[in-house]
Amino acid sequence: MREKVKDFFEQWSHIKETLKGKDLFLFLDYDGTLTPIVETPAEAVLAPEVKAMLDRLRNSEHCHLTIVSGRALSDLRQRVGLKKIIYVGNHGFEVYGPDINWKNGYFPKSRQVFSQILDKLSKTLASMPEVLIEDKRITLSLHVRRLEADKKPLFKKSLYKTVMPYVRLKDIHLREGKEVYELRPPVAWDKGKAVLWLLQGFHDKSVLPIYIGDDQTDEDAFIALKDIALTIHVGNGETTAQYSLKDTTQVKLFLAKILEVQAAERAKISSDSDNSA
Repeated sequence: MREKVKDFFEQWSHIKETLKGKDLFLFLDYDGTLTPIVETPAEAVLAPEVKAMLDRLRNSEHCHLTIVSGRALSDLRQRVGLKKIIYVGNHGFEVYGPDINWKNGYFPKSRQVFSQILDKLSKTLASMPEVLIEDKRITLSLHVRRLEADKKPLFKKSLYKTVMPYVRLKDIHLREGKEVYELRPPVAWDKGKAVLWLLQGFHDKSVLPIYIGDDQTDEDAFIALKDIALTIHVGNGETTAQYSLKDTTQVKLFLAKILEVQAAERAKISSDSDNSA
């Protein structure tokens, strides 16, 4: 039986003790976590106060900062706009950061298939202009947030009729998220595997990974990190994460709490250094 997810702030006193003396490897989703869910992806803009907190965390000696998203890497980097951090785009298929510039090698094999699907969907969905098709080169996203509720069953039927032949041939993977359908290359790769790949070499017990996300695709990371990290789900609904935050406002409060802990750790180290001098 799945354990009930715990409210993060109700558990804060316990969590705070866990954080003491740790170097944090902080993984943050973008849409629905750092920014509220909005009608179209283009409207999701990082608030200045959130960016300022991320900038402070980036400059902390004891925090490795990574932004993980389904967005294309170039889009994600432009929206966050911080250097010397790690960016994971396209659900893990693109990774960029200090000394890292990696793409999953399967991409060229799937591009031709995606082009065929795009051509068919442009005709199939001609009567549903509210559906936003986002071509991220390595993956495709179909956003249905603007689509009227009574049209969504027809959309899903049309989508499945178009893409399922490719799914059965294992030419693509199809994933469903919050008001979005994702088409990906047919390889066993996701946010969870990308995060574990990044954590290679960080087996020291003083390093604590923390992953925060809101969507179904973040569940891959929650499961992958189950025994080695703090996992936090944003919003309502079923999750495999350990803890929950209600919304993006609470994510900002979380970032403020982490900054407080980091400041206290720096003060303690400075005091210990002065006393030993």
